[in-house]
Amino acid sequence: MLQGEQNRESFRFQSLSLSLFVLSSFLLIGCENIFAPMSSADTNEALLYSARMHTDRGEWTEALEDFDQMTADYLAQREVKVFHASVYAGRCGLDFIQLLTRLEQLSTQKLFEFLFQSYPGGTAQKQADCVSAEALLKEIGGTAARNRDENFLMAMLSLVKIGVVLNKAADADLDGVVDATFDPCASDALTDDDAKEVGTGLVIFANSLSQTGQSSAVADAFQGVCDLFGTSESDPFIAYKFCDKENVADITTAEQVLGIRTFVKDGAAIGLGAILTPACTTAIDLSTPATPQGCICFPGIP
Repeated sequence: MLQGEQNRESFRFQSLSLSLFVLSSFLLIGCENIFAPMSSADTNEALLYSARMHTDRGEWTEALEDFDQMTADYLAQREVKVFHASVYAGRCGLDFIQLLTRLEQLSTQKLFEFLFQSYPGGTAQKQADCVSAEALLKEIGGTAARNRDENFLMAMLSLVKIGVVLNKAADADLDGVVDATFDPCASDALTDDDAKEVGTGLVIFANSLSQTGQSSAVADAFQGVCDLFGTSESDPFIAYKFCDKENVADITTAEQVLGIRTFVKDGAAIGLGAILTPACTTAIDLSTPATPQGCICFPGIP
């Protein structure tokens, strides 16, 4: 049984101010040869400069329209790709200062509760923007190939994606409260595709944050629950484990989706369980299988 996760401190980012400063400077100021204004409005450089101006004003759609006019070779440049991803992330809902400030104030809330409440009005478009930003960063390479700031951006983006997906699925009446009928175990409440986005978001967050050299009690809690599913092929619940899947396409079985749904329903470590109807606050316990216990979305194995 996972013990004491609810009593852990939430996020404690090492060198957080430095990471935020470096990342913000990189994304919004950039190198002079990239962002310098040009006399011709239709050059790649001028379009990128225009995108920067729109971004400074929070005009994400206009900035993305500038990117749409750039050449493929120019868009493939690493610095441009990261800036492109950051604009999609902005339209998805990522605000670094706001998110990091809220995370520092996070106390008794579980991660999914916090993210659900932090990103109200989740829509399919916002979710698509999060996925587009994620895809651009993945084009650079995996966590080892991305630098510290790129991984930090990816980690924060993953949290926003989870919040947007959960809010879209669980707050149909847009009142800021999880719908009484919402059951993460049910595919008509949380679709398989949305569950997969939540699952990959968790994995990407944990992996990307680890690569920055920073730590989080939430990432530790995630790993703690993952370990409950087992570590070898002979473990009875190993089929439900998804904890190494960063890509939606790699989540290929119904069992893996049920494993993700269990994380969402959990109320003791990181899930929404405490604010569901009925509430689910029992820690995940696979050591005494039988009928599903509290937060588990799949049958126990006698």
